[in-house]
Amino acid sequence: WAGDIWDYYKAIDFDIGIAPLADIPFNYSKSHLKALDYAALGVPCVMSPSAEYTRIHGLGVGLLARKPKHWQSALRKLAQSQDLREEVAGRGREAAAKLTVEGNAALWWDAWRLAAELNHRTPAQVN
Repeated sequence: WAGDIWDYYKAIDFDIGIAPLADIPFNYSKSHLKALDYAALGVPCVMSPSAEYTRIHGLGVGLLARKPKHWQSALRKLAQSQDLREEVAGRGREAAAKLTVEGNAALWWDAWRLAAELNHRTPAQVN
């Protein structure tokens, strides 16, 4: 990606997002970033029930779909109901507003401080 990051976000100009992930070991390390992007932009989405997508769904982002018929049902409902799209998008935006760097800076500071402390301990002190 050689463009400005905001060009990427401007390009997300659609009514419903999808975040499918196959249930395979390679995807177990994937983050919830795609769904968070959609949520922050007010785009309702349908996601696979991976661990990370399930976690962010628990915060209010998107809908989960496990089987093809669930995907079809969720996408059809969103496509046919502007009220549902607005409801899901609103919940997602609220969740995304809580997941900012600024809002979580103290958690990052604590994590880095703990990592630095552990790095300076001897193996005997860690146990």
